[in-house]
Amino acid sequence: MLVQQVPLYQIPPEAWSRLKYGANIFVYEQQLGRQLRTLLAPGETFYEWGAAPGLYFDSLHSPPSGAFYAFPLMAARWPGHSPCARSLIWSGARRRCSSSTGDS
Repeated sequence: MLVQQVPLYQIPPEAWSRLKYGANIFVYEQQLGRQLRTLLAPGETFYEWGAAPGLYFDSLHSPPSGAFYAFPLMAARWPGHSPCARSLIWSGARRRCSSSTGDS
């Protein structure tokens, strides 16, 4: 098993992303996060609606609320029904985001 696995550790992360997922989605996420780092001022933040929490990591900005992954927020028929979504809406009312991103 070791003989099969060791060569895989020699593949660069960008190539591994392309091999595994068929596209460079995580590479693009990392690039966008780094662009956000240069675009946003130190006190500014953004909210990403989707499934790319790496944007926060690569931008060096914290999410404006505890909900940084969209799927738990969409658990109900309408977003305001979920306790998670209500918490997000309430935190957004207290702390406005500078901008938002979305992935599909």
